[in-house]
Amino acid sequence: MALLQVLDASRLYQRARLGYAEAAAERYLDTATLFLAMGGGRWERPDLTRAGREPNRAAVH
Repeated sequence: MALLQVLDASRLYQRARLGYAEAAAERYLDTATLFLAMGGGRWERPDLTRAGREPNRAAVH
């Protein structure tokens, strides 16, 4: 096998791996966006986790 064929095959392989990683990242981003759109992430608010209840609405901007 010629060196150029090996290098081209390696380039194509790396391109395919990059495409896979980009698709996986897009999927995870879409999943996180959907989760947040459905109301996820509330437990990360310190005013909720500290008191264990809904915050005073007048204090929240």
